[in-house]
Amino acid sequence: MWGIVTGLAVADLIASANRLIRHPDGVAWDGRVVVAAGLVALELLRLWFAQWTLADSSTALTFPVFLAKFLGLALLAFLASAALPNETAGPMDLDAFYERNRRYFWGLFVASQALYFALWLLYFSSSADGEAPAGLFDWFRVLAPLCLFMMLAVFRWRWLDWVGPVALIVFYLWLYGSQSIG
Repeated sequence: MWGIVTGLAVADLIASANRLIRHPDGVAWDGRVVVAAGLVALELLRLWFAQWTLADSSTALTFPVFLAKFLGLALLAFLASAALPNETAGPMDLDAFYERNRRYFWGLFVASQALYFALWLLYFSSSADGEAPAGLFDWFRVLAPLCLFMMLAVFRWRWLDWVGPVALIVFYLWLYGSQSIG
């Protein structure tokens, strides 16, 4: 199921991007929308990757974790659907789309990251034997995106709309760049 829903969300992003690129009435581009859509694509890939890396965890197989992960996946599917415009009539202004969509879009990211944080606190913030607490870097990698998404949802700072998502993409690429499945 995870692969199917993730695949549908990625397909939605690709189809929306294709409609946008081929829009007959022209597009007034705004890179913030493109960067935000790229962040959604990366989040979907991270979720899929994490699903494989958690396959051996007995905690990951409990119903509460399964339900929470399903809700997280549903939120990411909503994000994929909201990342790019689906309208096809008339000229497309991505700046106006971003401003109309920003609270909803970044609010979905807040909900997704808050759910991830709750799961992390309950199940993954210490070692398997419960002896080793999470380090400062672990807290940062979980809380910094949540804080960023809250700021993006609340504040209309154009510089933050660029710097925040781009920095997070670079951070995630660095963080996951050397990891592998299996």
